[in-house]
Amino acid sequence: MALTLQEEKISKAVSLVLSLARERKTDDVFSGELPIQMQISVKKIPKEQNEKKMQLKLPHLPSKPGDDICLFVKDLDKTERDTEATVAFYQDLLSRKGVQNVKEIVPVKGLKTDFKPYEAKMNLSNAYDIYLADERVVSCLPRLLGKSFYGRKRAPTQINIRATDLKGEIDKALRKSKFSFSVRGNSSMALVGHSGMGQDDLTANVMAAVDQISTAVPGSSDNIRQLSIKARCCTSIPIYMSTQGGPQDIKFRKAKTKKVKVEVDELSTIPDAQVAVYPDGKVLVIRKGQTLEEAVKQDRKSNTGKRKRTVKGQGKVKKSKSSPKKSGSALSKRKSPKKLKTIK
Repeated sequence: MALTLQEEKISKAVSLVLSLARERKTDDVFSGELPIQMQISVKKIPKEQNEKKMQLKLPHLPSKPGDDICLFVKDLDKTERDTEATVAFYQDLLSRKGVQNVKEIVPVKGLKTDFKPYEAKMNLSNAYDIYLADERVVSCLPRLLGKSFYGRKRAPTQINIRATDLKGEIDKALRKSKFSFSVRGNSSMALVGHSGMGQDDLTANVMAAVDQISTAVPGSSDNIRQLSIKARCCTSIPIYMSTQGGPQDIKFRKAKTKKVKVEVDELSTIPDAQVAVYPDGKVLVIRKGQTLEEAVKQDRKSNTGKRKRTVKGQGKVKKSKSSPKKSGSALSKRKSPKKLKTIK
């Protein structure tokens, strides 16, 4: 259930945040446009199994207009060592499609050679503001980029570089804001805009973010304690606060277990029997007249019975017959060695 907030109140809060951000910007001339974020505080911290990552689809670009973009692409020819031909091909493609804000193109082969060391990956993750990736290479990027990107929440956004309207595809990806509910604390942050935006555009982004976050928060919208918007190094302005209920009233849904695909085939060694093979290599025999569920229950009972028998068979370890220990009185009766007389 989504929260219903009045647009007029949010617009007033947005105007106040923009005025605070502009005052901060005049004090620090070199700061540039400040990012504006929405802070979400929950009553009950989600469990790890309920951690939810999502991309907020905003109507206006939350990133600054002058942000540098890095694009990860697929190699044209995997046999060639040089990446110059691949970079030149995609540069020509972007110029023909009217895309001008991509500053760097990195093929997969370049990640394997030039950016293989950890320091090179860290420098690359700090060099640009936004990272995009062709959908054909997204699956191999976590292994190539590692913690320097995915551990710092700088994972690239997926795009279809073969789209007919490539400029619209990139703009659509730039309007997405990555967000995840924290499982380590009761507060999370989501980027909704910057201080250079107009009041109406920023208000529309905040309204869209509230609608999507309130429907996706673990424990439903009742788990939201407070929503506020703020600029960097500025005071946060609350736009919603809940005064009813507490963490004891919030219940999380159980995580859905993935169904395991089991292949069933006939068994030639046993007449009128079938064999079920699991993905991990486990084999289960299904007798005549049995279903798969009945065979699984019978297998569990037999395994538990085996464990019980092994536990019962393990008796107490018998003490080995050894020579009786001598008591302290027997030891005291030992004769002390005679002292040798010294010759003068």
